[in-house]
Amino acid sequence: MNSFRFTGPMAGYLYPGQQLVTGLGYGFNHLKFIDSTQKWNTIYSVNAVVFAGGNVAPTLSPFTVLSAGISVGLLNQLIQVGPVYNFSGKFGVFLSVSVALNN
Repeated sequence: MNSFRFTGPMAGYLYPGQQLVTGLGYGFNHLKFIDSTQKWNTIYSVNAVVFAGGNVAPTLSPFTVLSAGISVGLLNQLIQVGPVYNFSGKFGVFLSVSVALNN
């Protein structure tokens, strides 16, 4: 089954900005029903995500705190990875561990 749904909450690490971030996303999910657990399992997902977070010495500018990107989720959305744009003008990659909402 295919559906559009929210992803999150996520906690991740942004590189090269060396920022710890949290975020939420919304996107396409390819799901499979597991008979033994009677639950839906996400095979893969593609999501638009928004992150907020900072490094150890954050500034007061909101552009250094907010980031947006596209994630690819695997292993029932446990692992998410993708490119991200920090609104201060930097591009990077994030890796996050998330919580599946269907469990």
